[in-house]
Amino acid sequence: MAEAEPLRILVVEDEAETARSLERLLEKRFDASVVIAPDAISAMDHLLNDSFDLITLDYEMPDCDGLAVLKEITEMRGAPPVVMITGRGDEGVAAGAFRTGAVDYVMKDQKLSRTLPVAVGRALTETRLKKAERALAESERKYRDLVENLREGIWSIDRDARTIFVNTRMAEMLGTSVDEMIGDPLSGFMDERSAEIAIRNIEMLEGGSATHIEFELVRKDRKRIYVSVESSPIEDDEGHFVGVLWGVTDISARRQAERDLLRVNAELDGFAHTVSHDLKGPMSAIRIAGETLLSLMGAPQTEVTRSAVSEVQKVLSLNVDKSSSLIDDVLRLAEAGQVPAEVERVEIRGIVDRILEERTAEIEEKGISGRVGDDLGSVIANPTQVYQLFANLISNSIKHNKSEDPVLTISRVGENGDGAHRYLVRDNGPGIAPENIDKIFMPFFKGGEDGSGIGLSTVAKIVKVYGGEIKAYNDGGACFEFTLRDWDPEVPKPERG
Repeated sequence: MAEAEPLRILVVEDEAETARSLERLLEKRFDASVVIAPDAISAMDHLLNDSFDLITLDYEMPDCDGLAVLKEITEMRGAPPVVMITGRGDEGVAAGAFRTGAVDYVMKDQKLSRTLPVAVGRALTETRLKKAERALAESERKYRDLVENLREGIWSIDRDARTIFVNTRMAEMLGTSVDEMIGDPLSGFMDERSAEIAIRNIEMLEGGSATHIEFELVRKDRKRIYVSVESSPIEDDEGHFVGVLWGVTDISARRQAERDLLRVNAELDGFAHTVSHDLKGPMSAIRIAGETLLSLMGAPQTEVTRSAVSEVQKVLSLNVDKSSSLIDDVLRLAEAGQVPAEVERVEIRGIVDRILEERTAEIEEKGISGRVGDDLGSVIANPTQVYQLFANLISNSIKHNKSEDPVLTISRVGENGDGAHRYLVRDNGPGIAPENIDKIFMPFFKGGEDGSGIGLSTVAKIVKVYGGEIKAYNDGGACFEFTLRDWDPEVPKPERG
């Protein structure tokens, strides 16, 4: 380890004998390197060209007033502390010295050999403390800069589960500010289940081990984010547990990707099931019909065989049509999720009126009353995709509304703050079976009903193309509420499950 440099002290004293006495005294008591300046000019020259830890300054200088020199020194950037030495025991002089910036004041008398070392020692101690404080403040500033510039959130929590510190990134994750979070309980940022995980984490950390947890946080705007947390205990100087430190990473995108992967796998599973089940029936019928036709071709051509051939031909046509229809449905589902080639401003009321007109016979047969909002607004979109979206929802409501006085309602709920157009299609039928609500947008999910099971999947795909969300719920019947954003190829659409 390198040895510490000796203290450097500048003695400003015009009396040569006194100056040498001070030099010997300071060198002996503080192991200091002493430089003597006999006047103000040489003192300032030394200060401009060298560095010192302390200055002793004679009050009475031959070329200048000692207070004037003191003023010049204390106004210098990074000036060392000054101990004023005077032969005049005047309270006014002392007050002037302290007011001008001297750290101490001693008399040039027979006690000087005792009073000066005390004053110098006190001044050096104060200087070291100030340097330590500045170093600590600088260290804290650098630490805070480091913490503030981290890409992860930093969250300190006391043992009572209250926030004692967060960095800006953590506050941004929660859509709030640092000041708003300080002192707040954890329960204000999470639901009951996540709060239980957090409290259990604090209890485990009291044992001293770092842990990893994942849970949901609730932002100020009530949106949820999923986070990964690396946690470690905080202890005081005596080793007592006082809280926890969390390093928080937003993994919502990763979780969404996992959900998307599960959804895609479910779609593939559904597709495989459809291919293996729904196509197997028609293909088996076609194969049997072909074998029957082959046998009939070898039989005598009588009225009976001709009639049998005609029936086989009908079976072939029917099952070919079934297979083609299913294949067309699968293709439509794939096309629903594609980026639109052409878009225009689409008036929603015109699309809805067209769909209702096309289904007039079915609507009249069931006695359905249609309630369509006067102002459905418009969306910049591909007209075919908008037609598919509303047609599937309206057809679904017509098909499943078994009320004695059926009503179909199509309305525009309004616009979100982010510019998304919000719509609602609802009926007053028996609603959706609770066990099916989370499944009805999955491809090929039929819920015990006839059909291919891709109508609502097509709807969900189109909504996603336009950066929207869709949810199904029961409220006096089945309700489908969704949002659409005007198509803008320059704006990436959010990924949603």
